[in-house]
Amino acid sequence: MKDITSVFPNNIDTRWFMTDIDLEYTDLLQQYLFLIKHKQYGNASELLRHSDAFYYGSKIFNMFENRLFQIENFVVNKEDKKPLGSYSEETPKNVQKGVFWIS
Repeated sequence: MKDITSVFPNNIDTRWFMTDIDLEYTDLLQQYLFLIKHKQYGNASELLRHSDAFYYGSKIFNMFENRLFQIENFVVNKEDKKPLGSYSEETPKNVQKGVFWIS
């Protein structure tokens, strides 16, 4: 099972490759469909959970949630930047070095 936790901002999260079924997973698909046909939904879910095959389920939504939470946490806790410039119609009385005045 692939890890759904995020490593951001210390590293870049791995990208999951999503595709339709291919020849590599046809046996897995047949087993899955057999279990579904016989109403063994829990076993079918476990079969996919312990495989390397990608499937759309709660795992992907949990991954998205974890990654979005990490990005939100990073942005919220980021230090505020000092403004590079300021606008006023009159010449400022106290000009700080590194701050530009625009009229």
